Amino acid sequence: MANGFRNAIRVIRSESSDANHQNPLIILGHSLGGIITKEALIKMKDGDNHDQANFKATYALLFFGVPNRGMEIRHFTPIVHNAPNRYLVEVLGTGSDFLREQSAKFPIIFHFKDSEIISYYETEETPTAQMVDDKWERTGKTVLLVPYDSAIHSRPWELTDRYLVQVNRDHSEMVKFSERPRW
Repeated sequence: MANGFRNAIRVIRSESSDANHQNPLIILGHSLGGIITKEALIKMKDGDNHDQANFKATYALLFFGVPNRGMEIRHFTPIVHNAPNRYLVEVLGTGSDFLREQSAKFPIIFHFKDSEIISYYETEETPTAQMVDDKWERTGKTVLLVPYDSAIHSRPWELTDRYLVQVNRDHSEMVKFSERPRW
């Protein structure tokens, strides 16, 4: 997935009027999307000239409920059971070696003081899935899927309210517009 995202960035930027990679990249990632973004950037740093140019052009990362240190997965495992994507769910779990390694690598490679990482974290619990009439519905017990400590991925100079933003929604709703916008 990270390679697919990295390749998509290459294609889009090579076909745009910004073929020289002068325009900054601002990337938004929700949950797994943030993990994929970080992995793509790790790969881009040591990639070819195009990858490195895109890596250096990355100005800001806006991470919404990204489980940097893992998330509650107990309610997901019955859904995936032994399907091929079970490994993906397990990688997102608390105590994941993959996430631990990624969280150690990422601040080292993405250390630019002129870039920004803004972490948005949920404050409300999300209804979990349960089987109802032979189909999965989000009507189960509510849990905080990605706690604050996991959702923040800040470098030392970003441990302020400017970079750590509370969203009073659950994990799924935190990236959706309300039906009645306030603007």
